[in-house]
Amino acid sequence: MSSPYEYREVLRASFNFGESRSVEEVLAEQERRHKTPKNGKGPSTPARPATVQQSEVDKVKALLAKSAQAQVAGE
Repeated sequence: MSSPYEYREVLRASFNFGESRSVEEVLAEQERRHKTPKNGKGPSTPARPATVQQSEVDKVKALLAKSAQAQVAGE
Protein backbone atom coordinates (compact mmCIF):
# COMPACT_ATOMS: atom_id res chain seq x y z
CA MET A 1 0.00 0.00 0.00
CA SER A 2 1.50 3.23 -1.08
CA SER A 3 -0.79 5.70 0.62
CA PRO A 4 -2.65 6.15 3.87
CA TYR A 5 -5.89 6.31 1.90
CA GLU A 6 -5.36 2.78 0.59
CA TYR A 7 -4.53 1.51 4.08
CA ARG A 8 -7.74 3.03 5.48
CA GLU A 9 -9.67 1.55 2.57
CA VAL A 10 -8.41 -1.94 3.44
CA LEU A 11 -9.14 -1.45 7.16
CA ARG A 12 -12.71 -0.35 6.44
CA ALA A 13 -13.20 -3.45 4.30
CA SER A 14 -11.70 -5.74 6.94
CA PHE A 15 -14.07 -4.43 9.64
CA ASN A 16 -17.04 -3.95 7.26
CA PHE A 17 -17.19 -0.32 8.33
CA GLY A 18 -18.95 1.59 5.56
CA GLU A 19 -17.46 -0.69 2.92
CA SER A 20 -19.46 -3.28 1.02
CA ARG A 21 -16.47 -4.89 -0.71
CA SER A 22 -14.28 -7.64 0.73
CA VAL A 23 -10.61 -7.13 1.53
CA GLU A 24 -9.65 -9.15 -1.55
CA GLU A 25 -11.83 -6.97 -3.76
CA VAL A 26 -10.31 -3.80 -2.33
CA LEU A 27 -6.77 -5.10 -2.83
CA ALA A 28 -7.57 -6.17 -6.39
CA GLU A 29 -8.98 -2.70 -7.14
CA GLN A 30 -5.86 -1.04 -5.69
CA GLU A 31 -3.64 -3.29 -7.80
CA ARG A 32 -5.62 -2.40 -10.91
CA ARG A 33 -5.28 1.33 -10.13
CA HIS A 34 -1.53 0.99 -9.77
CA LYS A 35 -1.14 -0.82 -13.08
CA THR A 36 -3.05 1.69 -15.20
CA PRO A 37 -1.39 5.03 -15.86
CA LYS A 38 -3.16 8.11 -14.56
CA ASN A 39 -3.25 9.93 -17.88
CA GLY A 40 -4.20 6.85 -19.90
CA LYS A 41 -1.33 7.25 -22.35
CA GLY A 42 1.04 4.61 -21.01
CA PRO A 43 4.63 5.16 -19.96
CA SER A 44 6.12 8.38 -21.20
CA THR A 45 9.27 8.50 -23.26
CA PRO A 46 12.02 10.90 -22.29
CA ALA A 47 12.27 14.01 -24.43
CA ARG A 48 15.13 14.25 -26.85
CA PRO A 49 17.67 16.93 -26.02
CA ALA A 50 17.34 20.04 -28.15
CA THR A 51 19.96 20.66 -30.78
CA VAL A 52 21.47 24.12 -30.89
CA GLN A 53 23.18 25.50 -33.93
CA GLN A 54 26.77 26.65 -33.49
CA SER A 55 25.93 30.10 -34.87
CA GLU A 56 23.44 30.60 -32.04
CA VAL A 57 26.05 29.56 -29.48
CA ASP A 58 28.51 32.04 -31.00
CA LYS A 59 25.89 34.83 -30.76
CA VAL A 60 25.34 34.11 -27.06
CA LYS A 61 29.10 34.05 -26.39
CA ALA A 62 29.48 37.41 -28.17
CA LEU A 63 26.68 38.92 -26.07
CA LEU A 64 28.28 37.62 -22.86
CA ALA A 65 31.65 39.03 -23.85
CA LYS A 66 30.08 42.40 -24.72
CA SER A 67 28.24 42.42 -21.39
CA ALA A 68 31.43 41.64 -19.48
CA GLN A 69 33.25 44.48 -21.29
CA ALA A 70 30.42 46.90 -20.48
CA GLN A 71 30.57 45.95 -16.80
CA VAL A 72 34.34 46.50 -16.66
CA ALA A 73 34.02 49.86 -18.45
CA GLY A 74 31.17 50.94 -16.16
CA GLU A 75 33.04 50.26 -12.93
